[in-house]
Amino acid sequence: MKTDLWLLPLQADSADYAEAEALYVDAFPPEERRNVKDWKNLMAHDGGAFRALRIAGPERGFLGFLTYWDLGKFYYVEHFAVSASARGGGIGGKALDLLLATTKDMPLVLEVEPPVTDDARRRIAFYERHRLMLSPLPYWQPPYDPTETKGLELNLMTTDLDFLNTHADEVRQTLYREIYHATFQDSADNGNK
Repeated sequence: MKTDLWLLPLQADSADYAEAEALYVDAFPPEERRNVKDWKNLMAHDGGAFRALRIAGPERGFLGFLTYWDLGKFYYVEHFAVSASARGGGIGGKALDLLLATTKDMPLVLEVEPPVTDDARRRIAFYERHRLMLSPLPYWQPPYDPTETKGLELNLMTTDLDFLNTHADEVRQTLYREIYHATFQDSADNGNK
């Protein structure tokens, strides 16, 4: 398959890092992202479970980024953003298809806002067009900031709904432990705080 788009490593010392960081801060509110120093530190540790990729094209180098984790039994997409100037041209769909082609050995999981706003419904529809399915199971995203006590009510989407339904608690526990450094109980209680 010939493509006019590539997913290339993004590192803290990459020429595109400053542009990626600016997009990261612009595309995600503070409660939905790590602080920039922690994000940059993750990129500095090659060989771990965390992967950062820049979306690049032939006419313009940096088009966006995506970050994901190899968590052993599934992949978790943590952040995915396309530059404002590149949106609307199919870049996001092509990038997601490239990622799905390289991660087809295990289910892929990601978080989305509940389908209560037009923007959230559009995002969910985008992922559904690319073979992801919305899970009906409840999910609370723990806060990135350990000083915060309230998480976010979100939904999970996946390429394998049977896997997610069968392993829901294990997936939640893995995300809470590996991504957010929170306990399952702390996050399960978030809905009551």
